[in-house]
Amino acid sequence: MMSRSCGGLFRILSKDRWAVLTAENGKLGLDQIQANPEKIDVILLDLMMPGISGMEVLDRVRAIDANLLVIVITGYATVESAVEAMKKGAYDFIPKPFTPDQLRIVVRRALERRNLQKEADFLRKEREKSLRDIATEKSKIKTIINCMGDGVLVCDRDSCIVLSNPAASRMLKIPETSLLGNLLPQCNLHPELSKAIEESLKTNDMGYTSVSQELSLGESGEIFLRAHTAPVRNDLGETMGSVTVLQDISHLKELDKMKSEFIAMVTHELRHPSPLWNNS
Repeated sequence: MMSRSCGGLFRILSKDRWAVLTAENGKLGLDQIQANPEKIDVILLDLMMPGISGMEVLDRVRAIDANLLVIVITGYATVESAVEAMKKGAYDFIPKPFTPDQLRIVVRRALERRNLQKEADFLRKEREKSLRDIATEKSKIKTIINCMGDGVLVCDRDSCIVLSNPAASRMLKIPETSLLGNLLPQCNLHPELSKAIEESLKTNDMGYTSVSQELSLGESGEIFLRAHTAPVRNDLGETMGSVTVLQDISHLKELDKMKSEFIAMVTHELRHPSPLWNNS
């Protein structure tokens, strides 16, 4: 509150249990605002004060915090001065003389507006915080998926690949740019893999959880993959997409082949022992 007659205004507003700070001139008022900006919601500003003019104080208040609500008090002002103050950013004005009830109504209306501002600002900050949290979480998930040794393919309900990782591109021998954002028929996937993904997207059977299959890739079938494909459902049981995890099992197939060859060799030797084996 900045006015030459602070005492009367202080008594009126204090009766409603509002915390009131007073200043006899504009300089003292501006000092208090700069010292306690978070404690001030509404400013009562008398245009007729010694020293700095009320209009100049209004300009400086707006520079400190444009959200502070300023109610101009004046006894000499014409409509033109009130309009000028409003153009400079004043929230409202009240001409002298006024009754205590008139003052309370104007101040209460300003406080309600200020509370709405604070609530809107809080919601905005929470929304920005949520967006930052989502962006951070997406970044974490992307980093984890990109570092996985297994390949990952995620399709939406329209059969469009919305997520893949370098491992999937490497295993399938398909550039990542040819996977992301493309429909399944455009990606040149293994026919059996495409079929499994399409079936997981179309199935309405709630008992359908996942399908596992082995795929042979390469011109001579030297690459073997195990693919696990499952639908992704929401809380209502609706299919939102599918996820496929790919594992390179070529080394396991090679081990199986070596083991089979070894067993076949041993079996052959047992059935048809060589002369050297027989002598021993």
